[in-house]
Amino acid sequence: MAALILLCAAAAAAVVSSLTVSGADAVANLSSVVAGTQGSGPSAVAAYTLPRTVVAAAAGAALGVAGLLMSCHTGNILADPGLVGTSPAAGCAVAVTAAWCGVLPVPAAMGVAAAAAGVALLGVVWLMSLGANSYHPLSLVVGGLGVALVSAAATGLVAVARHEPSVVISAWQARPSGAYTRQDAATIAAVTLVVILAAALSARQLNAIAAGHDVAAQRGINVTAARVVGLGLAAVLTGIATAAAGPVIFGGLLVAYPLYRFVGHDHRWLVPLAALGGAGLGLAADTAGRMITHPVDYPAAMVLVLAGAPLALALVIGRKQVTP
Repeated sequence: MAALILLCAAAAAAVVSSLTVSGADAVANLSSVVAGTQGSGPSAVAAYTLPRTVVAAAAGAALGVAGLLMSCHTGNILADPGLVGTSPAAGCAVAVTAAWCGVLPVPAAMGVAAAAAGVALLGVVWLMSLGANSYHPLSLVVGGLGVALVSAAATGLVAVARHEPSVVISAWQARPSGAYTRQDAATIAAVTLVVILAAALSARQLNAIAAGHDVAAQRGINVTAARVVGLGLAAVLTGIATAAAGPVIFGGLLVAYPLYRFVGHDHRWLVPLAALGGAGLGLAADTAGRMITHPVDYPAAMVLVLAGAPLALALVIGRKQVTP
């Protein structure tokens, strides 16, 4: 069922575009691409819509699995890559680098974003360990808010200092997922798939950690090592999504919370479902962004903010317990 919904979302994303492409033309172009019979004439789907669809799905899948990993390893359903500051920090790193070097190639952007996300995540965990109330669910969000504000201030400072490159920064932060070639889309999708497969291989450790650190230790799992690896994978996935779609908030929360609420806590199912659900969410947000202000693109990140903010507020206001 999840795969069917994802296919429907992908089909809708392939048809809806800021370009004028009819449904029949979209199907014909997609068929020619799959069959390898595409002629020399321009194809809106092959050159624009298809890469955009792949990137939106990959970024959404990365955010969905990253949110799931963060929620499990921190015991906090609010541990969204945007709320804990990793996505803003990754976005800041890529934007600041772009101010000096121009818009980076996809592999370089993913590397810079992943490194910054990892550093930000380590910083938030370190901040959590300082206070007597360090493991309160909202401590992670407060620490992440601090990282996000510092990242925003640093980005703004560079934009003011560099003048002309500030246009580059603004363009990258609002960059639609359609600003990529087919080669870029293939690179993003391949790296995302590899990291998600690595996360799926850790399902046994995730199940044990979700049952409690004492239970995990009794099963012979090194909790510290598992947490480092799990949060590291989450940081890499956040970096991929941020490099592809810009800083995104609430993408992980919108996937992880419904899964924990309605599916349960078996990560052998949760990891692949988070990937499928995240991909569908990314496609839906990207498609909605094209339709809201057609023919001008509205960033998918802003669509996710509009959808995720009410859920986050409801969890904070209406629930005393925000563990998965």
